[in-house]
Amino acid sequence: MQASPGRKRLLNSPVGQESHLANNQFVAYDATCTHAGCQVGYDAASQHLICPCHGATFDPAHQAAVLQGPAGTPLTGVPLHVDASTGDITVVS
Repeated sequence: MQASPGRKRLLNSPVGQESHLANNQFVAYDATCTHAGCQVGYDAASQHLICPCHGATFDPAHQAAVLQGPAGTPLTGVPLHVDASTGDITVVS
């Protein structure tokens, strides 16, 4: 999903990790690690989603692919909607 430059960028998500990619796209994933169910967080330095429990690492720029185990399955994607008139981003339910 792409948001208009200069517009608000809001995410109304009860549980999830939203990432603003370098190509101005927005993606969101369920924040529950696929290994043991811990809550992953975004690491700005690496631009990856990392699980604090066992170190599983996911790449939000590539469909949350597993970069480092012990997780063997990518995070589940969360569909987003970008309002073209406001630039607001919401989770599609």
